[in-house]
This record gives sequence, structure tokens and C-alpha cells, in this order.
Amino acid sequence: MASKNQKTITVTYQDGHVDTLAFSPAARSKGEEHAQLAGWGGPGDSPQRYLFYTAYAAARMSGKTDQPYEGWLATAVDIALDEPGDPAENPTTAY
Repeated sequence: MASKNQKTITVTYQDGHVDTLAFSPAARSKGEEHAQLAGWGGPGDSPQRYLFYTAYAAARMSGKTDQPYEGWLATAVDIALDEPGDPAENPTTAY
């Protein structure tokens, strides 16, 4: 579970369920390693693919999936990085 001040990744799936995953150092490391091995460059070179793979790594590490990456990605309809203190967490502070 992510701490209150930690970034999280929200994944919405085709079946409607939503996972909130920790954007942890371990998940980020896996995302960066995979990006380099896949020839994507660093996180800044291909931020969407880096985020998607980092979300996948977080889902694997938390036991939320055991699918291969491409199969897991095909089930996602939205993957978003959530910052601590985002207005979405408290709609009364959005404006």
C-alpha cells in the first residue's frame, strides 16, 4: 500500500475494476531497466511506455497480475500517474 505522500499509479481495466499501485523505487527501477533493455532510452525518452511498464511491474510485485506484459497491457483502458496532493484527491481544492 502506498503511503499518503507517495506517488501512485491508477490502472483502470476493461472489466471496470481499478487498481491503485505504489510508484515505488522498486517498480521504477524495473521500469527503467526494462526501458533500457528494450531500447526505449530513459524514462524521459519514452515516458508513456516507461509509465506503463512501471505500472505493470508494480502490479506484478503486488500480486495483482501474473500475466505477461503485453497481455496485461491489453486489458488496461487507462493508466495514470497520481501525484500526492492532486486536486482529484480533494475536489474542494480543485479551483
